[in-house]
Amino acid sequence: MKSRNKMKLAGSFIMVLAGLCASTPYAQALPVKEGVPAPAFSVKTLAGKPLNLAGLKGKVVLLDFGAVECPPCRIEMPALEALHKKYSRRDLVVVGLLEMNPTRAAAKSMLKQRGITFPVAIDARELIGKRYGLEAHPTTVLIDRAGKIIKVETGYLKGDEKAMEQAFLPLLSPLSRSIKTTGKESDSNRTRSDANITRGAG
Repeated sequence: MKSRNKMKLAGSFIMVLAGLCASTPYAQALPVKEGVPAPAFSVKTLAGKPLNLAGLKGKVVLLDFGAVECPPCRIEMPALEALHKKYSRRDLVVVGLLEMNPTRAAAKSMLKQRGITFPVAIDARELIGKRYGLEAHPTTVLIDRAGKIIKVETGYLKGDEKAMEQAFLPLLSPLSRSIKTTGKESDSNRTRSDANITRGAG
């Protein structure tokens, strides 16, 4: 695990030197820690909808800080989209915040290219990033239903989403009873239909 973290940090440093995934230095802000309340924020998504963290209490939030010109961020986004599609019915909310002041056109173009449907907003002047004390992009923050930070992951290597998935799975709601019931009813109807076909054939 330590060697993996070193690999990710080394990759992040290389990207910082290349000017691709560097975050603005936040001398006045320390990185957020696990076990503390997540700093509040309010934004308008690229779809024009208001979104604030306080309004998501009662949900499990996967908050991802990325950047348009950050290769690891672009690689990570489809993995986040897959989690969004798989677990949104179980109260997981994936939220993306784009740093480094991209244009709306560039941001929308990237989301379209990557097939992203979860809510994404531009963090204007990186004000939210300052509150979270970002060190590099991407940074993913897992927030529980009470608004407490459970896990912080900096950098991305393929497969990291599996560790994050294991971290949030115990926090999610079980599949709703209506979904399970619908599935059982469908199976029951299919069985009756098969039985009727069998009788007709006889």
